[in-house]
Amino acid sequence: MCCFLQVAEALVRKVLSPPTQKTKLIEAKETDIDGRAYYTFEFTAQAPNFTRHALGTITIANGKFYTLATGASERRWDKMKDRLHTIVDSFKIETKV
Repeated sequence: MCCFLQVAEALVRKVLSPPTQKTKLIEAKETDIDGRAYYTFEFTAQAPNFTRHALGTITIANGKFYTLATGASERRWDKMKDRLHTIVDSFKIETKV
């Protein structure tokens, strides 16, 4: 799990947020679905005028790295968070046959 935390922090800081924003990883967890590991994380990214509260999930399948990220402004987070969790929790990758 410790390696995943480092990967999640790097993704949040270097890929999912502009380098000018201050980021904070709030939570990270690993879930096994049909034998595949999915790593889900929650973070905030603070810009000068607003803060974005976001969720992401990553997995590796078919020799590729897949990620999904979604979020809302901090002001709308309480209203949107259940919907956004539903979106992230629905993320599944099919294995090629």
